[in-house]
Amino acid sequence: MGILPCDPMEFTQLFCSACIKTYSFRDVQSKLVDVIGQSNKTVQQEIYSCPDCMKPARPIYRIIFLVKDESTMGMDKIYKLHFYTYSGQCEDFFGGIKPTNLYKDSVALKQIKDYVSLLSRFNIYMDMIIRRKYSQKQNEDLFEIYDCKLIELPSVAK
Repeated sequence: MGILPCDPMEFTQLFCSACIKTYSFRDVQSKLVDVIGQSNKTVQQEIYSCPDCMKPARPIYRIIFLVKDESTMGMDKIYKLHFYTYSGQCEDFFGGIKPTNLYKDSVALKQIKDYVSLLSRFNIYMDMIIRRKYSQKQNEDLFEIYDCKLIELPSVAK
């Protein structure tokens, strides 16, 4: 199995639902805003705005899994499974780790890298619901991961 983009810090992107565009977190700035937390204490939260329209934007996962199955074992064909969480579906795919700015959140980045390492092993089976869409622009079928969840990452013996 292969994964695009190759840089794990780009697995999450900033998504603007008004412009319907994504942006790399490398290129955007956030604002710290005081919000009232669970115990009525003020905490600071990062808020992102779209660089083009300045409306609120949110982090999403934007990954393509390149996979083979039994039907394509003897061929050069691979399937591209698009994992985009713009609609909020599957945001807990990586053990409940919500999309975040991976350039700033090193803990989430390490956890996601651990999951990707697990998924990249040979003969890994995943159970997920996918939707097929035909793209006239690319003249090919696109497969979108619609519903999925991974179990907790097993602890690695050291």
